[in-house]
Amino acid sequence: MNTDHLTQFAEQVHGLWQTNIPPEYQVPVFPVAVGMLVIGIGLSVLGAKLARWGITCAFGAAGVAVAAALAPGIDLSTIAVIVIGAIVAGGIGYWMFRLWVGLAAAALFGVVAVGFYGSHAVVPHFLEYQSGYDFNNAVAMPQAGDIETFTAVYHAEDDKAGTVSLARTFASEAGADALSGLRAWAEDFWVYVQSQEADVNKWIPGIGLAAGLIGFLLGVFRSRFTLILGTAMVGITLVMSGLAGLAAKMQLNVPQAIGQHTQAICIAGVLMLLASILLQALLTRKVPGKTPAPQEQ
Repeated sequence: MNTDHLTQFAEQVHGLWQTNIPPEYQVPVFPVAVGMLVIGIGLSVLGAKLARWGITCAFGAAGVAVAAALAPGIDLSTIAVIVIGAIVAGGIGYWMFRLWVGLAAAALFGVVAVGFYGSHAVVPHFLEYQSGYDFNNAVAMPQAGDIETFTAVYHAEDDKAGTVSLARTFASEAGADALSGLRAWAEDFWVYVQSQEADVNKWIPGIGLAAGLIGFLLGVFRSRFTLILGTAMVGITLVMSGLAGLAAKMQLNVPQAIGQHTQAICIAGVLMLLASILLQALLTRKVPGKTPAPQEQ
């Protein structure tokens, strides 16, 4: 996919989102972008080092939630059930750590491989399909003014609570119609891709499964390496996405910037990725005389 295709693709996706997704379905840009930056930096620096304890805590929290739900039906005190649930689930997360790393790596490697293939085999057809398809006519989406008019009319009534409820129902139905239209559009687009790429249904699952298997084996048998690489990839992706979100919040044309500065952005991303890998390798290196944790082996 060349630079022009990348710019057009980014602009098309941004336009579809802004034009056809109702405001109540859109997330606030600034807090999400800041959150991405914070989480991305954390993963890029300490992701591999804290992965085992993070997974253990996540399993423990899940155990607490499940135990709390089951406690009323068990002939033990609620506190005891919750403690047992947390210990059992946390132990599963801790002692089966390599398995969870393998499964996470399988998902990550599969997504990256399919995304790479899709950028060459699917995205160009997306641009072709968009050029001959009137999305706005395909999706009957009420405009914001319609909702405001509806609300104003019903605000003339005495039942304010009912008015608000009706307005929310109207907006919810409008959003559901828009999402239904998006699903229909996606189905039509995939039919078009299949007509242009006869083997796409074979290549995508094949590439995804092969990459997933490689990721799983690396995660199980080379956990430290896989954790460093995986958390660096996810962390830097979040950092760059957060920066793009902040740029969009400042009214910058992000799709155009991506197209005009593709090479510089790619170089910056690679440099940040390498810095994250190097830093995490240093932070998780083996210490003489200390038994290494599973992710350090």
